[in-house]
Amino acid sequence: MLGKWAWDVRRPVSVKLRRLGVAAGSLLVGAALLGSLTSCAPDPPAPQSSERGTKTPSGSSTPKPSAKPSAKPSAKPGASAGDSSAKPAPVDDLAGKGGTSTGESWPEQNDPAVEQKDAQLPASFPSERFVVPPGATVDDAGERSATDWFVVLRAANQAEADQLWQSIIAESGFAATEVTASADGGLSALLSSASTTAVAVTIPQSDGSVLLSYDVTAE
Repeated sequence: MLGKWAWDVRRPVSVKLRRLGVAAGSLLVGAALLGSLTSCAPDPPAPQSSERGTKTPSGSSTPKPSAKPSAKPSAKPGASAGDSSAKPAPVDDLAGKGGTSTGESWPEQNDPAVEQKDAQLPASFPSERFVVPPGATVDDAGERSATDWFVVLRAANQAEADQLWQSIIAESGFAATEVTASADGGLSALLSSASTTAVAVTIPQSDGSVLLSYDVTAE
């Protein structure tokens, strides 16, 4: 009788222990399954960016700073490859030379080598054939060849220029032909004598003075 009671007592205890073991095993299996499911789950999508901002997982957007255009130095006008950007070389003032309305003398149009004025008549100048009145102001003079010269006289005003014009014609024995008046009040003429010819031009200047340019040829 005692042995049966002892068996009945041990039996419920062993059954309970077995049930606890089964329950513990079930918990371990469930935990293992949960861990495997967690490791296999896909990663959350990365935030997408747009022109206006970056989306966050909560749905809000973060403003994206706009990129400022890089400032590039502008090329200087007129500057190009191989260009030294040098200013134009200054042109020498040729006023007072005679021959044109710009002040360039008659001989200098044909002889660019003339660079400096010479206020003295050359020694070879035919002064007895082309008579320069005493006291006349020589602005420039020179020799072209053994038979050709030029001389430029300067008159203070138009009245003095007219006087010089007439004096040279009279004293040298010239006859004036092909006389032509220019729009600015100047004159041009061909002066000729038995042995000498001269192309004469008068050029009024802006200051009121007048240049008288002569291209002289002795035959």
